[in-house]
Amino acid sequence: DGGVDIWLHSRHAQGPVAVVQCKHWQGKPVGVKELREFFGVMASHKVGRGTYATTSTFTEDATRFARDNGIHLLDGDRLLALIGKRT
Repeated sequence: DGGVDIWLHSRHAQGPVAVVQCKHWQGKPVGVKELREFFGVMASHKVGRGTYATTSTFTEDATRFARDNGIHLLDGDRLLALIGKRT
């Protein structure tokens, strides 16, 4: 999938405006390596907004990297809370 699971488009822009990567991991936190790869995909497609969602958690380094680079994180708890609000 090239590091992207969802491409978000707007009728007011040409090309994608944001991307989403999803990881279904249990018992293993998403690390900074995965976030760096995702950020590289964002940069190569010139997309300034990204969300990384996982059923797991994120390491401290990954959280710091995401914060410093404008990547929105959704861990398992936040993902379930978001789903709960919308159903």
